[in-house]
Amino acid sequence: MRVPACSRTCLWRVGLNTDMKIAIVGLGYVGLPLSLQFAKSGAQVLGLDIDPAKVNWLNRGRSYIKHIRSEDILAQRTADAAVKEAQEEAQRTVAAAQEHADVLLSEAEATSRRMVSLEELPGYDFILCDVTPRQLLQLAKERLSPGYSRQLSKYRYGPAVFKVDYALDRPIPWKARECLRAVTVHLGGSFDEIAASEKAVSLGQHAERPMVLVAQPSLFDPTRASGGRHTAWAYCHVPNGSEFDMLSRLEDQIERFAPGFRDCILARRVFSPALLEKMDANLVGGDIGGGASDLRQFLFRPTWRRYATSARDIYICSSSTPPGGGVHGMCGYHAARLALSRQ
Repeated sequence: MRVPACSRTCLWRVGLNTDMKIAIVGLGYVGLPLSLQFAKSGAQVLGLDIDPAKVNWLNRGRSYIKHIRSEDILAQRTADAAVKEAQEEAQRTVAAAQEHADVLLSEAEATSRRMVSLEELPGYDFILCDVTPRQLLQLAKERLSPGYSRQLSKYRYGPAVFKVDYALDRPIPWKARECLRAVTVHLGGSFDEIAASEKAVSLGQHAERPMVLVAQPSLFDPTRASGGRHTAWAYCHVPNGSEFDMLSRLEDQIERFAPGFRDCILARRVFSPALLEKMDANLVGGDIGGGASDLRQFLFRPTWRRYATSARDIYICSSSTPPGGGVHGMCGYHAARLALSRQ
């Protein structure tokens, strides 16, 4: 399988004011705040992502993550460029410094060859990889010890999700009006039903009444839809790599708690586990949690080294490290602290 780890068309540079060089592979909910924190600490940061849209937003000084302000990105870019230019030529203005930074970005984006090895990133003090063990093996195989590589190859992935995005002509008509005050609603019925649903998935089966997670962001963020319309998305768990169509079961469960839901649907887009992995190679088999979270892989995630690898300058900072999926930002935070403590 060819993994689109990162692309030379997708580079973002910040923090050009010290000799320390750090590369961040992946600019998502972990990688972007991590990049900004390193830049604020005075490091030179190279951010890489396979999604050109993300990098285009950053190059324009705009944020695509809600809790990161565009002003913070603009301020960081301007400050870092000014420091670099002050070092090189005191007479140059801050405006010229920003122009020079934009030229660097434009030149970096001129090629379209995909990066398939960390050997293409020479000269950095350390590299933090927001990828799962499978992708790390492919990116850094020449630099990892045989023993560590074997440990990574044994890493196990967890259940997948079957996900649907919705465009709606009105809010979801919940029986319980309290649900209209929640961004996220977990639909499972009784405790026994939830347990039965998740047990079926663990046995490689597909639940008749799956536990469904529903998000309805447009209730609280009107920019998500216009003209009084709404957006929502929902998913349920399925076995890793499942090809079973769960659409009717998922929507039956929503209808159970919100009669008339199907009448609200203007359009839908279905994401099978295979399609999710095609969109993001880190979602192996449709697993959005970065790997199984049983006791062993909770304590030793992905190995006993956790964020460190057998190569002293390479770290892993994805949800395949503690504390795992769903605890946004903390994997990168702890990986960064470890990397800085070893310099």
